[in-house]
Amino acid sequence: MTWAYTYDPHVWPPIITAVFTVLLGWYGWQRRHFPGSFAFTFLCLFSFLWALGAIFETSATDFTTRVLWIKFQAIWQIPAATALPWFVMEFTGANRWLSRRNLVLFFSPSLVTILLIISNDYHHLIWTGFQMEDHIVQSFGIANWILMTYAFLMIFNAVLLLSWLAIRSSHIRRPALIMLSGMVIGFGFYALANTGVVTLGPGERVMVVLGPLSVSYALAFLGFRVLDPVPMARTAVLDQMSEGVLVLDKDGRIASTNAAADQILGKSARWLRGKPASDLLQVAPEVLSTPSSSGASLEEISLGKGTSARHFSLNLTRLTDRTGRVLGGLLLLHDVTGEKKTREQLVRQQRVVATLEERERLARELHDGIGQVLGYMGMQAQTARKLVTDGDAEKADALLGRLTEVARDAHADVRGSIFGLKAGQADGWSFISALKQYLARFQDNYGIHTELDLSGETLEAALSPEAGVQLMRVVQEALTNSRKHSQAHNISVSVGRKDGHIVLSVTDDGAGFDAGSSGGDGHFGLSFMDERMKQIGGSMEIKSKAGEGTVVSLAVPLG
Repeated sequence: MTWAYTYDPHVWPPIITAVFTVLLGWYGWQRRHFPGSFAFTFLCLFSFLWALGAIFETSATDFTTRVLWIKFQAIWQIPAATALPWFVMEFTGANRWLSRRNLVLFFSPSLVTILLIISNDYHHLIWTGFQMEDHIVQSFGIANWILMTYAFLMIFNAVLLLSWLAIRSSHIRRPALIMLSGMVIGFGFYALANTGVVTLGPGERVMVVLGPLSVSYALAFLGFRVLDPVPMARTAVLDQMSEGVLVLDKDGRIASTNAAADQILGKSARWLRGKPASDLLQVAPEVLSTPSSSGASLEEISLGKGTSARHFSLNLTRLTDRTGRVLGGLLLLHDVTGEKKTREQLVRQQRVVATLEERERLARELHDGIGQVLGYMGMQAQTARKLVTDGDAEKADALLGRLTEVARDAHADVRGSIFGLKAGQADGWSFISALKQYLARFQDNYGIHTELDLSGETLEAALSPEAGVQLMRVVQEALTNSRKHSQAHNISVSVGRKDGHIVLSVTDDGAGFDAGSSGGDGHFGLSFMDERMKQIGGSMEIKSKAGEGTVVSLAVPLG
């Protein structure tokens, strides 16, 4: 054995293979805490040593030295075939079989191989001989075929596991198929070369076996980052999300979905791919055409019919590349069915509470208004009856005349109350439209000229319906006071904005009164008006003098 070496152009295939395996091994070692990476690092180490032996075999000039490096390569082939299923089992999640005891059993044939190779000159179970032709031709013994059978069983196990992963997990199907193709091509050439069907030099043999395997792993790892925990974690999160996630291309077609989206839409991911999202979600295409960079909330949609219908909010985020070019959008379907039912129930409860409160206020108003009038009429009717009995017909007639006027006024009050209550019952109610209708009917019913002055600003959205109803009741009470007590002929109502408030004033040309001395007079309903304004966070101010009319000023905070 001379240990002499020379340059041979055939040395480049194993050199390229060795460099490639070192780089892949370093990539795996950097991610050794991720399942499968540690085993993959060992697979690359054994493959590198195999390629290193091929480099020295190709460069050696002495027959004995070449045989030595052939034996060196054979030492690492069974460990490499064993590390492959170890990596695949961890990668596919089948590592429950990878106890320390089972790993020792897996690598036991590798130890037996080393011992048989070292002692082959005594039993010739691995090689029966070597012959020098263009390349050294090996004659194999029975133990070599047994070990090759074991190696292919390990490889077959890895192929089955990767095939199962490709069928079961759609998000990792493509990298799994790429690795499968590399394994089939590489170890197919390995079988052909060892059975003599294909004659290859040592460098070419390593290249055609380890080359496809290394390239397929590089494509799977670098192209799909299957050993990188961050994108894998993102994929896992998407699959475990209860919200549906749809990845859209620039044309609004579905490129990918998660499991929740498949369940929401009732279709498989394969069927959904390429379909227009607007058609499936029953929204206008332009709704999904301008995604924002911050995930803007678009609108709510309903899927299904009747009691089984479910409601979802849509959030669309723009997806861009490194240059800022829009690639598509990420559409999130958030199930708001429960929230919607809760909101509806809360609204129903608020309506019940508001109804009860309104009935309580109405009861107080009836008691202090019509109730007192009816009580007065009852007492006066008894007095009139006594006068008739005593024969004082003249006084009785005068008293009955006053009772007739009081009854007429009470009837007008009842009609006014009914008229006021109807003003808040129309569907699609809004304060401004209800105020316009009420003033028009007020003028028609009572012959009092009314005017409405609105600022140029839109006030509908600035006042909540609840506040609008209360404000409307206060305006009605002010108009009633102007009609009944001030004997007004003209009433002006103005509405506008000032200092973050909606400001409303009711001005009449009636008799007026001393505002400083009438605050406690329940006959005018001023206490009820003040109570309603306080409930909506507003304020009320009354300016009036005898003979100079009355101005009622109301202010309600915006929103």
